Amino acid sequence: MTSKQEIFTYVFVRNKSDREFLGSIITMYDKNSRWSNVLMRALVLVGGLFLRPRKNTVKCFFWGDKYHEVILGMDKSEICVVGGPKQLRFCVLNGIKFVPCMSYWAKLKKGMLGELNQSDFEDDGKELCDVLGGLAVDGAALVVDNDSLPMQRLLIHSARMAGIKSYCIQHGLFQKSSPHYLLDGAYSDGVFVYDDIQRAVFLEAGIQFSKLHVSGFYKRAYTPSRSLTLGFQGRKICFLGQPWYKYGGEVSAKYLELVSRLIAGLEKLGVVCVYKPHPWEIGAPYLKDINHLFFNGMEAAIEEFDVFFSMTSTALIECGRSGRVSIQVYDDCFKCDNFSELGYCYTLRSDNLLKVEVLEKILTSEPVAVAMGGGGDFLENFRAVIYGVK
Repeated sequence: MTSKQEIFTYVFVRNKSDREFLGSIITMYDKNSRWSNVLMRALVLVGGLFLRPRKNTVKCFFWGDKYHEVILGMDKSEICVVGGPKQLRFCVLNGIKFVPCMSYWAKLKKGMLGELNQSDFEDDGKELCDVLGGLAVDGAALVVDNDSLPMQRLLIHSARMAGIKSYCIQHGLFQKSSPHYLLDGAYSDGVFVYDDIQRAVFLEAGIQFSKLHVSGFYKRAYTPSRSLTLGFQGRKICFLGQPWYKYGGEVSAKYLELVSRLIAGLEKLGVVCVYKPHPWEIGAPYLKDINHLFFNGMEAAIEEFDVFFSMTSTALIECGRSGRVSIQVYDDCFKCDNFSELGYCYTLRSDNLLKVEVLEKILTSEPVAVAMGGGGDFLENFRAVIYGVK
């Protein structure tokens, strides 16, 4: 039997180096628990009654709707989304089976505060096990976005008790220089990784080779209707934000310093840099001090802008695959790899942010042809694993 400590190990270990991390996850779970009050749970339960799958019909469960392209590419009669009101809406609109899972946020928050008993944890795990196990066919799978956070680990634990294998779809670039505990794969049964380069990072972190399935990028490249602008003065520039402020300390201050320096350097060239906040940055106190903000989605951003800067954002790959110029801002303060050496995008070192000649040269660059080595078509590779072809 998995102990409650294993469910919370990641957040406790990570908090030793990222002092604000545990607090940010507790805040998120508290917010989710308020959305999961008795009235809301009742409404979602009633709303989802007509979408509940029949017993022993589900081949693949998806936690949330993050990987909507993958979900919509599967046989709807064999899949089921697990989640809350947002996922219920997605399922109603797309005719997909749905199972509510909203009552655990408050208990998991208590677990992070040290207030959850082992018996409470075992009851929740058994309850989820019975739900998933009763709906699953033999050889069913559960897909989650990570195997680190408590909610995902509780789901994986419950699925495992029901004989259901669990898989992560890689949700972001992992770094060779990052602590090994940051990577997925330690708790789930398998991980769909982007390419051979990322698989090597997982292997170096001690993840078993048999767990790793090189499958390409999970989203198709977006094709913008507008061609890339020629000449840097006509190109529109966007910085893809990341929520480093949530971790506090040196890394938070350094991030804001580098963003300010880049904006100042581009202003010397007469170029405006628009900042697109990460969803986890909404409400961040420093946004009020940034003059130009963009809140629409990634596809809208790719249509609007020609050149994208960021620190370690995987969205740089999305932009590059869509024919835009992607540039990593590299600084030793951040434990990251040099993306240009991996063939993912250009890299601009932080000591060049105010050098006009360097900025002008990189702004006139052509897009990097991003090849997710060995991946091929994600959906084809995904189905092959889930249905046991390979």
